[in-house]
Amino acid sequence: MKDTPHRFFTFHVPTHAPHFDNPDLRWTTFVGEFLAQVVRDRSVEGFMFLNHEMADYELRLAVTDYKPLEVRLSRLANKLGINIKSSPTDGQTIGHNTFGEERFLAQNRLCDADAVARRSILVFRAMHAACELFLDNLIPHGNYWRVELNGQQQHNPRGNMFESMIHLLANMSGADFDVFVVPTPPAGSLAFTRAMNPGKQFANFNFQQPPVAAPGHNAAGCAVCHL
Repeated sequence: MKDTPHRFFTFHVPTHAPHFDNPDLRWTTFVGEFLAQVVRDRSVEGFMFLNHEMADYELRLAVTDYKPLEVRLSRLANKLGINIKSSPTDGQTIGHNTFGEERFLAQNRLCDADAVARRSILVFRAMHAACELFLDNLIPHGNYWRVELNGQQQHNPRGNMFESMIHLLANMSGADFDVFVVPTPPAGSLAFTRAMNPGKQFANFNFQQPPVAAPGHNAAGCAVCHL
């Protein structure tokens, strides 16, 4: 996979078009109705996709014979009214200029080409596995797609099995997370959220009890607690 071409797309989904007019199911329907047909092509060696909110979605493909697939992708996007905002840059591969950067590898190792390529491939494969799992969780829901509901309240209180996956990843990696505490009505109450995209988007978190104290505040004035 090191020398497999890396193809990168971003999409804008029409918010009032059929299939995409439900904001709660727009992302899952985009994946189930559109991306699933693309990534299941036999030419695709690996894939990953991301939701950047504001109807701005991302797809990355590892595919050698990419031109026929991209023609099919474009036709399907046009059929569903999806706009392709940006197309790939030729010359990138999964092992070069994909995830071999300081965000994913210690700065003092960036001069090691083998380490850069290996880390880039591992990050891509990890994301591919997560996206495969997400696809396996999708089920039809009328004209839309949604994630299956998981009723295991102890481990998945919000009904999504990825709650358990995040738990296991945190246990394995020892990674810490920041929780942003935001004042909300009525006066004196607090909503506890974790920033997935700091300063822009917040994902809701539920707590049995609020943190006793917050160690500091971010630029937006939100109290920051550490998990």
